[in-house]
Amino acid sequence: MFQERNSMQDVDDKFYERADAHIHLANDQVNPEIGRGKVSASFMYGMARYCSYVCATNCGSKEEFISEKNGAIEYFVDQFQKMLEENYDDYVEHYEKYMGKPK
Repeated sequence: MFQERNSMQDVDDKFYERADAHIHLANDQVNPEIGRGKVSASFMYGMARYCSYVCATNCGSKEEFISEKNGAIEYFVDQFQKMLEENYDDYVEHYEKYMGKPK
């Protein structure tokens, strides 16, 4: 049921602006003691926490929330995989430009 209410096809005109704001916040957390890997782990944990909250707010009862668990997890894992593949491929295509390295 969760998939029916949300779809990557339904992105609004501020979608990428919000994503960039999250990325900038994550980058601001990187320092000599805390590297990108730890920031990435915290970022993913926060996203998982927020997604759980969104799912809970979309349910009218605890029972409905429980019954939606597998569908919600399947949806978020599927969407993350698609987004990761898309962005990974983009980095492969533009690696030198994004990483500031000559070809």
